[in-house]
Amino acid sequence: MNVVDVNVIEFRNNGVIDSLTHAPAPAIFLSNLEREFARAKRLAHPELSTHSQTESKWTDSHISIISLRWEPPKIIESADCEYIEAQMVAMARSIVKLLRGDEFFSRISETGYWVFVHGNSASASSFSERILEQPQVNHAEWSSTAIEWSRGISLHTWIRHVDEIHFMEAGSRALGHKR
Repeated sequence: MNVVDVNVIEFRNNGVIDSLTHAPAPAIFLSNLEREFARAKRLAHPELSTHSQTESKWTDSHISIISLRWEPPKIIESADCEYIEAQMVAMARSIVKLLRGDEFFSRISETGYWVFVHGNSASASSFSERILEQPQVNHAEWSSTAIEWSRGISLHTWIRHVDEIHFMEAGSRALGHKR
């Protein structure tokens, strides 16, 4: 058995969609996130808003990002890249099936997604559980973390925090460290 280099898994986009999963590109995700972040800030501070809260169907300023990571077994067959890619496609389809209204997602790495949801970390965790319960997803190989935006935190700081959780935790587990 050989260790599969996840970097051989197809991970390309044309600036709009991912070539393997047809998930929106990270640039689209970040653009949509900026819009939703601005909306959440207005709702968190109604005195700054020129719009009435009834104009939006989301009247709560709670927003979260779910980080979903495929965590491959330590050793798998080299030929299993097709299996890995199939898992990535199955996850994308599961996410699309469950997204609501203004929620969106992106394939953010070779083996991971970010999903934007309206709600606090508890509702985001519930959403990620529903994704992982989908029959086409091998839930034992996926991990998820919900990261809620906190008032007073800048968009840049929040994204950096989500990024650290997504990439650093995955890296530490790959080195054999536990959370």
